Amino acid sequence: MRVIRSAGQNISPSDDGALYNQVFSDGLFRDAAISSLGSNQVSVPALYGIIQGREFTNSAETIEVELPASGTATGYIYVQYDLAANPIGTIESALAPFTPVYDDLNSTGTMAQMVIATYQASSVAVTSLTLT
Repeated sequence: MRVIRSAGQNISPSDDGALYNQVFSDGLFRDAAISSLGSNQVSVPALYGIIQGREFTNSAETIEVELPASGTATGYIYVQYDLAANPIGTIESALAPFTPVYDDLNSTGTMAQMVIATYQASSVAVTSLTLT
């Protein structure tokens, strides 16, 4: 038996993640005002959230989201937590159809994705954004 929280023990991110995953739901700790800047550019403010008990934060940034080649489409802006990448946390986009990856980060999984906004887009610009 390994007693996790005891004098002289090292606590790993997986130890904390497993505990916090039981206490907190995935999501952002406060609303975020994500907005379109025109064409495929989207402003993402500083975020503070949690995925599977793993906290994350980021600085405000502008990302370039995917647009359809023609017509209109639904897109997703998501936080990606990839333990095999550097950096581990990124903000990405994808067009529908999209199913977020949700491996168990506190066991053997390496990636989890959490959608934070959906958008409608034409081939030239984002036409609307909705925080999820």
